[in-house]
Amino acid sequence: MALVTHHGKELVVRPALARAGLSLVHVDRDTDTLGTFTGDTRREGSAIDAARTKASWALADAPQARFGLASEGSFGPHPFVPWAAGGHELELVLLLDRVTGIELRGDDVTGETNFSARAVTTHADAVEFARGAGFPSHGVFVDRLLATDQTFDEMVSAGLERGAVRLETDMRAHHNPLRQASILRALERCLEALAATCPSCAWPGFTITEAAPGLPCEDCGAPTRLPAGWWSRCPHCQFATWAPTVEARAPAGRCDGCNP
Repeated sequence: MALVTHHGKELVVRPALARAGLSLVHVDRDTDTLGTFTGDTRREGSAIDAARTKASWALADAPQARFGLASEGSFGPHPFVPWAAGGHELELVLLLDRVTGIELRGDDVTGETNFSARAVTTHADAVEFARGAGFPSHGVFVDRLLATDQTFDEMVSAGLERGAVRLETDMRAHHNPLRQASILRALERCLEALAATCPSCAWPGFTITEAAPGLPCEDCGAPTRLPAGWWSRCPHCQFATWAPTVEARAPAGRCDGCNP
């Protein structure tokens, strides 16, 4: 399996791949050309577009590898709960199979992220931000320059002489252990999809592809927006299976009729 990364992700995923019986080939390309978290280079397209490009690079640069692997992170408001407090991370791990041409992915959505940025005008506020970000184990930028435990105070003081200082968390994987944990969770889901084979044709990637709403309300019995079950579908032969949800009824509080 070949992984494209410029920010040390090979150190994060290698043990997990080894436990799954997979070896890793590290392909180093300047992935910052696809976009940077600091905004110096804007990402064109979606996170999955960037991940596909990286995985394609992996296959191109490592012809001995069957699989190309890549990850891409996005940070901001919760993608499903827009009113949720704090930042959230969506981590995507994508796998391309050179032999079959299939594309598998694993996602991790988490609020366990230190993604943040702040302009400060005092040294105390700068220290408060850094501590909240987990510095120095988690990287912090001071006016777009990466600080270390030895240089942080000096960089902040120099910036404050010019006015406010902008602080940002470093979201690159090699400087962010919280993101490393998210990458691993997304990778595990991707490997689960690789191991899940179709009962009909044995093709990999037989995973849940669709939730079907309609779980009946516990009070009035009307269908709700909660899933009544889940479809799993083969990406190759389209064989599908249906599995009902464990819950027999939906809470009345989730019913549009009982709780409009």
